[in-house]
Amino acid sequence: MPIIFLIMKSTALNSDKNLYINYFKFVSYYAFKLTGDHEYSEDLAHDAFTSYYLNKSKVSENPNAIKSFLYTSVRNKLYNEHKRLMVNRRYWDKTGFNEIDSLDLDRLIIQNELLEEIDKLVNSLPRMCQQVIKLSFFDGLSNNEIKEKLNISINTVKTHKKRGLNYLQQHLNTEHYLLLLIYLT
Repeated sequence: MPIIFLIMKSTALNSDKNLYINYFKFVSYYAFKLTGDHEYSEDLAHDAFTSYYLNKSKVSENPNAIKSFLYTSVRNKLYNEHKRLMVNRRYWDKTGFNEIDSLDLDRLIIQNELLEEIDKLVNSLPRMCQQVIKLSFFDGLSNNEIKEKLNISINTVKTHKKRGLNYLQQHLNTEHYLLLLIYLT
């Protein structure tokens, strides 16, 4: 049961119930026009009435003053919420934090684990094969560039690449090997 009904039940007079019944839909509609969200607008209207009942002694009994108080409560609540969100946004902008959804985080974790496993396997290859694999797949050099850099023949480059990939295929599970191929292309 919403708090507004509890307050009305325990302390409100019949006129307060009528006030709620008569104005709730208008205050809620006003909030909806500001937010575009039915549930949130009803929450704002309930909050406005709660604020009115808590501050009733400070508000004139004039119906226009009461309506004005209710509408102003809704507007101020939205304004304060917006201010709070802007402060949070500025804080996160200054700290450099970027929110990433959980799927992206999972992908990053899997990618890091895969790269760690691949790095261990590549480091266990013979020295020349290791260099060719790193230059080709991690540094993005072409076969000709590797040939020039290591001063070996193009066929030797191709052979080391083939042996290295075969070794990785044998020692990585199928899923990781497929991820490696996707990552390399």
